[in-house]
Amino acid sequence: KLWFLHVWPSLQQEMRTQEVLAAVLQPILQLISDISTDEYENIVLPHFRVVFNLPKSIQATVTLLENIHIILEKTPQEDITTDILPIIYSGLESSTVQVQVAAVVAATNASEYLDSEAIKKTVLPRTKAIYEQNPTDVALCLTVLGCIERILDKLERAAIIDDVLPILSDVKLQDADVTVKVVNIYRLMLGVKKFGLSVNLLATRILPSLLPL
Repeated sequence: KLWFLHVWPSLQQEMRTQEVLAAVLQPILQLISDISTDEYENIVLPHFRVVFNLPKSIQATVTLLENIHIILEKTPQEDITTDILPIIYSGLESSTVQVQVAAVVAATNASEYLDSEAIKKTVLPRTKAIYEQNPTDVALCLTVLGCIERILDKLERAAIIDDVLPILSDVKLQDADVTVKVVNIYRLMLGVKKFGLSVNLLATRILPSLLPL
């Protein structure tokens, strides 16, 4: 393939330099998207792995997180656990808003690879904290709600009561898309027996937030 003869050697050199990493990530991600899983594992991944642990600019980190689904599709499970998920957890702990939001997007896209313990101890608490920093940002709110929607089936009742319900009751239902997300999450939760959302809880915690509608 021409990619590997002419383009990849050049990208390989440039991606080791922090200053130009953000610029070369897009063509690298396009390459990963276009090639087979075998080609990725045998030709690209051995060299691309260095990017996972390399110090990165904000833009490079955001680009990597927002496109993590492309990498996940081709990466072996063991490498996802050791190399990819730590990037998401690190992004959630970032002090930079753009990186935090991109990490929530990445966690949403990687939800099937996240174990319950990581969701309980890292993903949900950090997602809640990121929401609380800027609860009036509609785009951020939709991103957070999208993540909750995806990880819901891996949560226990305590996490629903302590983390999810406070977010849902605090969300301002002034945007139609936000309202649809909130109502859908409530619908999903009420349909799961292990969450044990009682009639009393429904009356005291859920209905009041929906009554303005």
